[in-house]
Amino acid sequence: MICLPPRVNLRTLQVAFTLALLPLPMFADKELDALRAKAEGGDARAQCELGKCLPFNDAPESAKWFLKSAEQGDAEAQYFLGRWYCSGQGVPKDSTKAVEWYRKSAEQGNADAQYELDQMLFMHNNRGDYAEALGWYIKSTEGGSTLAVLPIGEIYYFGLGVPTDPVKAAKWWRNVAGETSELACEAKILLGLLYQSGEGVEKDYAKALELYKKAAVYLDNCDNRKKKEWMEWYSDVVKLGDTDQCLSYVQLKISQAYDCGGFFFARNRGQNGTSRRWLVKAADRGYGPAEYELGNAYAYVEPIDITESLKWYRKAAVQGHKVAQLDLGNIYSLGDGVPRNYTQALQWYRKAAEQGVAYAQKQISWMYYLGQGVPKEDNVLSYVWVNIFLTQDIRGFKKSGIGYRYLDDSEVYKITGEDRKGARKLREDLEGQMTPAQIAKAQELSSTYAALIKDGKPLPAE
Repeated sequence: MICLPPRVNLRTLQVAFTLALLPLPMFADKELDALRAKAEGGDARAQCELGKCLPFNDAPESAKWFLKSAEQGDAEAQYFLGRWYCSGQGVPKDSTKAVEWYRKSAEQGNADAQYELDQMLFMHNNRGDYAEALGWYIKSTEGGSTLAVLPIGEIYYFGLGVPTDPVKAAKWWRNVAGETSELACEAKILLGLLYQSGEGVEKDYAKALELYKKAAVYLDNCDNRKKKEWMEWYSDVVKLGDTDQCLSYVQLKISQAYDCGGFFFARNRGQNGTSRRWLVKAADRGYGPAEYELGNAYAYVEPIDITESLKWYRKAAVQGHKVAQLDLGNIYSLGDGVPRNYTQALQWYRKAAEQGVAYAQKQISWMYYLGQGVPKEDNVLSYVWVNIFLTQDIRGFKKSGIGYRYLDDSEVYKITGEDRKGARKLREDLEGQMTPAQIAKAQELSSTYAALIKDGKPLPAE
């Protein structure tokens, strides 16, 4: 079970300082001595306060006093002890004990403990703890906390342990959408998506745009990167208009924001499954970029499922997603989770190469040179593809610290100086093995192919 800090608010500021490795200078030396004397005399409140004010480098001593106080039933000490077991401060990290102490504190009405218990139960979803989490989330809101409003909405929206109910999700998100805070901005975007899709509310695209735009009031509190992300996102939403593609795009971007902490969204929410749930929503609508991202999620994020990963990569690739096509080429070329199949690899590389993906063009040139996926080596076609790769318009690349990076949907396949150096050496070797007529034919074909690729037209069969 992963332990995460809550959003910092005034009620948990002291905890945030403690967990941020800072001491809490609450008492002067004489006052501290007096507090210690009371704590050693068995006063539960003094024991808790002593634990809170000890410096971070004395975490085991701090944990000792929290434990003494917690065992006497002090709710705040129980909450702190839960935090210590959750993070491994002063005690061995132990999620089971963290839940145990959070629960003791929560049962006494500590709203912060209720929220933390919710988070742990919510994230430990393989045990089916959603129903209990929902109960604690609601209790924490009754205690004045607004932190639980978004996950309560998610439980109802996705039907986690309860019947799916977007009406209730809208109600909870609306509770904080009128505020001006990071939390409220998330709620505005989530509520906007409901108006865009017509789930739980009457469909109203104009209202959705209004809510998305209102989220911008928080931009002044964001760094420049997040401002830029939001402005690009909002511009794309307006450009796509009231379409299924736009709805899928918003779902995908919400998933990515939760996963990476984009614009107003808190990254930690991606670790309780929220990110993937939104991703599945977009992928199930047949949206190619979301299908590709879901393939990545199954390939690299627990729980890993290679069969599911390949299924979603293929769905995206069939729809023309060039990076999915490139990834399938790599998967079949390397035999990564599937039997190695050069014929399949070449087919997918070619589809990506026809869309201008330089990395795929380079791979094809080597496959023809080595006779992989084809009946025999073909120097002419190898020359054609290496020549296309080397004459790729440099404006199609972005400068990075290690060379040129292909500017595709994921920006993950890097074209380095070594790639280009190796390609030039391959072309020189080919020229030494080919006749002048073969070279002329290859150069003519590469010019023809390059023009067709530039115009987005299909290439002839090879």
